[in-house]
Amino acid sequence: MNSFLGIIFSSEFGYSVLRVTTPILFATLGALISDKAGVINIALEGIMLIAALGGVIFSAFTGSSFAGLAAAVLLGALAGLSLGYFALKLKTDVILAAIALNLLASGGTIFVLYLVAGDKGISSSLASQVLPKIDIPLLKSIPGIGPVFSGHNLLTYLAFLAVPAVWFFLYKTPLGLRIRAVGENEHAADSVGISVVRVRFTALVLSGVMAGFGGAYMSMGYVSWFSRDMTAGRGFIALAAEAMGGATPVGSMLTSLLFGFFDALSNSLQILKIPYEFVSMLPYLATVIGLVIYTVRKTGQIRRIQEQGAAGEAGARAPAGAGRGRADKAEAGSQTAADKGAPGSQTAAGKGAETAVGKGAESKAASSPSGEGAETAAGKNAETAADTKASVKSAVAAESTAAESKTASSSSGEGAETAAGSKAAAEKGGQS
Repeated sequence: MNSFLGIIFSSEFGYSVLRVTTPILFATLGALISDKAGVINIALEGIMLIAALGGVIFSAFTGSSFAGLAAAVLLGALAGLSLGYFALKLKTDVILAAIALNLLASGGTIFVLYLVAGDKGISSSLASQVLPKIDIPLLKSIPGIGPVFSGHNLLTYLAFLAVPAVWFFLYKTPLGLRIRAVGENEHAADSVGISVVRVRFTALVLSGVMAGFGGAYMSMGYVSWFSRDMTAGRGFIALAAEAMGGATPVGSMLTSLLFGFFDALSNSLQILKIPYEFVSMLPYLATVIGLVIYTVRKTGQIRRIQEQGAAGEAGARAPAGAGRGRADKAEAGSQTAADKGAPGSQTAAGKGAETAVGKGAESKAASSPSGEGAETAAGKNAETAADTKASVKSAVAAESTAAESKTASSSSGEGAETAAGSKAAAEKGGQS
């Protein structure tokens, strides 16, 4: 245990972490740029392989490490451009095109290496150059810190300086704004005159440039030769680091350092007589665990956003439903009051008409048994008929008044008063 802690907290281990993080960080920044444009560059692994071999070959033939670096970056840009041509121009599925590029790089680099060096495994026969290391004058003399941060390869410092440079490019320049606009909503960007295809071509080329730097470091800084499939999955680890970093430059750097830590740990644990197979799987095991944590966290965020959206929609619907309920209740109350008033008026009017007719019949019955002369009886019968006719007219008038009170939705009290007036008129006619 003490030996393990001694390895972790040593300056040599800190130096190793920065050293092995460099190619992962370059590839992660390349993945970030393409992802911001809405294109996932799965071909980072193959691009790094192509750039690593190109840097070795050109540095060997020119005798200049910087010529080899320029060739590696140029080959990375061309590889990104070819991926864009197949995916954006020929409309090939970008994932399938990237997988094809990875397979082509894995087999093609071996073929080219055999043609140039006569070896299918390693380029040790080529006198390739190595990029210089830089000692920081003041920093290297600080105990505990100097051995960790000083004396690194030129590309190691360039990788960490690229983090703020990429942030400034994406968030403070017009091209960076176009890249982010295309990645967030390509149709909205196209509607304002931004060429989506051109912007994505640019993003893939820049992604290839960053992967080219990472590949050049692998064969001209990390080691001084090219070997078969020497990237060993670092391009795919970079994709995981970019996703876990939240698609931000700083977050991508931190997750790259995390994977670099486990990569350096796998190298350092070999001196503790731990089985090689277990030590070799640590970087990839860390990648799988990191992706699981990222997926769980992302799923939780999506679920919370959906729950908040559902709660907001329910809150918006509640006031509108309450308002409609109150309006329906008020309308029903008005209709009920009108219905109650109308039957009262009709009942009162009907009773007034029936009473008037009954009075007329009683008058007729009372006049019949008088027994006086035929002439007197006929006169009285005529008068009674006239009275009955007047009573019927009064009843008709009462019914008309009740109909008018129903149309106006008057109260039952008003209908009762109207019916009482009709009854009084009928009684008066009967007495006369």
